[in-house]
Amino acid sequence: MSRGLRTRLLASLLGGFTPIAGAALIAGRVPFLSCGGTVGTLMERGMSTAAASEPEEPGRRLSGEMTAPFRVDLSVVGKPLLAKPLKLVMTILPKEDLPQLQQMEGVIALPRGVKLVKGHLQRTWAGPFRKGTIRRLAVEVIISPEVASAEAPFISATAIGKRGAEGMSATAALYPVVVGNRLAVVDGFSIAVRQSLRGSLKTGEPQEVIIEATSPIGIPHAEFTVGLPEGVALVRGDLSGHVALPERQTRRIVIAVRVARPGLWTIGSFFEGAVGDYVFRGNGELTIRAAENGVLATVENRDSSQ
Repeated sequence: MSRGLRTRLLASLLGGFTPIAGAALIAGRVPFLSCGGTVGTLMERGMSTAAASEPEEPGRRLSGEMTAPFRVDLSVVGKPLLAKPLKLVMTILPKEDLPQLQQMEGVIALPRGVKLVKGHLQRTWAGPFRKGTIRRLAVEVIISPEVASAEAPFISATAIGKRGAEGMSATAALYPVVVGNRLAVVDGFSIAVRQSLRGSLKTGEPQEVIIEATSPIGIPHAEFTVGLPEGVALVRGDLSGHVALPERQTRRIVIAVRVARPGLWTIGSFFEGAVGDYVFRGNGELTIRAAENGVLATVENRDSSQ
């Protein structure tokens, strides 16, 4: 295990590590769009990527973030290919009736290396805006390898609602990933990690810790490490190693541990993998409460997507 990886795992267990979501680590300089359309810097916050439940949306929904009483999603239709037209669909979905909202403006912003070939990047709609009523803005673009060197290599979609002199906004973003002659479009750069406990749930007996990791892109060589507190001993399995993470498929790692005595014990895990110049990371925590009567219970299960 590398020294840097051990340091990041320790920071995670101590609560000092911020999971990275929605931000590429390319020479440590890439910003990301934060809530409301402002630009933040790495490590300030993660970007929400919850998908809407609207079933008839075409294509694969990749990204969404909500502010105010409506949300924005940005999705792709078809397989992304370099130098070939790709359809982008921006969706605006009110979460409640907005009778006082007079108009809504939708804007798609493209970085250098992404060229508009069909449609318009801006559209304005007049009210009323009712819950569940969808507004869409669709365009076709061509993505070239030049996008990898752009200062801010992401595609953003921002909706701005106006109610008198007041304004509200929501933003979503997609990130083109160029590796050689291959193109992928992801909604963030975090590996989702979840942990769970399986077994007799009794102190002093072996219990299985199930660690599940899911990446938005295929990572052939990801590094992982698991940290155990002093009250938990390893019985079987590896606390560090390498694993291949297929695109959007869950990979499972299982270890067996023994909780030695009563207390509150937190098991942490950290994943990191690179695809070209892009780094993907994720961490998870599982907190176990061992009671005086020997019964074990899970009291916290945090993953990097939260």
